[in-house]
Amino acid sequence: MEPNALTVIHKLVRHEIHAVSDRLAAAGDSDDRAVLEAIRRAAEMLRGHAEQEDAHLLPVLQAVAPELARRLDEQHHSLDRDMEAICASAEALQRLPMSRRVRARRQLHDAWNRFVADCLLHMDEEERAMQPLLGEGIVLSKVAESTLAMEQANADEFLANLWRAITPQERIAIERARLRLQLERAARRAEDCYEADAA
Repeated sequence: MEPNALTVIHKLVRHEIHAVSDRLAAAGDSDDRAVLEAIRRAAEMLRGHAEQEDAHLLPVLQAVAPELARRLDEQHHSLDRDMEAICASAEALQRLPMSRRVRARRQLHDAWNRFVADCLLHMDEEERAMQPLLGEGIVLSKVAESTLAMEQANADEFLANLWRAITPQERIAIERARLRLQLERAARRAEDCYEADAA
């Protein structure tokens, strides 16, 4: 499958959720606060990603494949419920006596890995289904467009995280698209200024 906006963003999602799995696998008594923060960051990222898909991709998909759109939307809700339960478990872990934390941490790790498995299946289905249906709607340059719409600090942070999860070729394609879009915007602004001065 050719890289596109969805597959590239999903690489970042996979990178982040696997990092939490690794953190949980190695966590000891002194790591519970860091585990909670890692889960919270992952939850925030996943919610933001699902909101973007719900706002931009699902409406388009609804028009061409309503049953698929419904199923993917249901999966988003199910994953969100699972994430809420995991966040609650991670928070509850902080309040347990040390004697009960080892078992609770292991249960949290198992729940997280089941969640990761469900996420991976969901993302795979999205990628396989949406590529042929949405084509131009999910081209790689959409990532560049979205970063240019962000506040600079948010875009910088997002891109720094993204660069760690994607190939050099994908990064180059996104950087080229960003540069092209920035040049097009600058040319439009210059043209607008010229027309305003001429008037």
